[in-house]
Amino acid sequence: MKKKILFIVLLWNCFEVFTQISNYNQFPTLFDENINFVFSMRQVNLEYDGPLIRLRRSSDNAESDFSPASSGGLISNSAINSWRSGASVFVVRWYDQSGWGRDAIQPVNNRQPEFSPNNTRPYFAGDASNDFLYIPTGFQELSDSGINATVLSVMYATTVNQFTFGVADSLSPGNRWSGHINWSDNNVYFDPGVCCNSPRSFSNSANAGNWKHYTFMRTKDSTIARLNGVNQFAGLHANGRCSSNNFFRICHAGNLSGEFSNTRFMEFIMYNSNLNYSIISPIEQSAINFWGL
Repeated sequence: MKKKILFIVLLWNCFEVFTQISNYNQFPTLFDENINFVFSMRQVNLEYDGPLIRLRRSSDNAESDFSPASSGGLISNSAINSWRSGASVFVVRWYDQSGWGRDAIQPVNNRQPEFSPNNTRPYFAGDASNDFLYIPTGFQELSDSGINATVLSVMYATTVNQFTFGVADSLSPGNRWSGHINWSDNNVYFDPGVCCNSPRSFSNSANAGNWKHYTFMRTKDSTIARLNGVNQFAGLHANGRCSSNNFFRICHAGNLSGEFSNTRFMEFIMYNSNLNYSIISPIEQSAINFWGL
């Protein structure tokens, strides 16, 4: 069976009697073909040596790729700022670090999310009007027959009627595998199958306008949502599977005409299976430590 190694950079602090050690430590975790894609504004996989993102500048529509400033580090904001020379920049391609080449793309200029080269937390966000990225792979391949899948993500919650990620054929009868971070009532919703199952939401009003790590997982018979490594709900999923085979979207959910997102994104990882907590927890903690969540 084909194996892939995803190297996750952990920030750890170890105090001893005579010295203090504080640095980024390479933490290797072995995964098989269940990994779908790995997107981040940092180098997550130390075996991946390609660019992290392709941007378009508004002044002349020129495009350029950008890589991390150092191994295991952030995307080079200094290189981006030099190249853009004050112009706005937009995401053309978010490169997949998993090795599968499932990049998230948007070739249409007026649908590209805007990128912000923040020095500590670089991110992009849609305009809640028509911006989105998509992975040109049918959702059934990205999940276990429209059921089992796991998303681990670093996002900045906003408050608007929005589909933040996923696939959705329609609002009714609600055939979808998607999330809202946050909906207009400031709840986070996760619907990994025919809507609307219970449990499906948790209150997130305290985190509107804040960066947090979100994990969403569907197993054969349950649905789980976690915030910064802590379960917010975990219960039975009694409704049907998601039968959609649309392309998976970020900043939206496929095949809907509205409810685009303005959630901010820094990191987005997906598997086509459910995972043990022993695998999930180190990935969550890596992001929490690295991004200071």
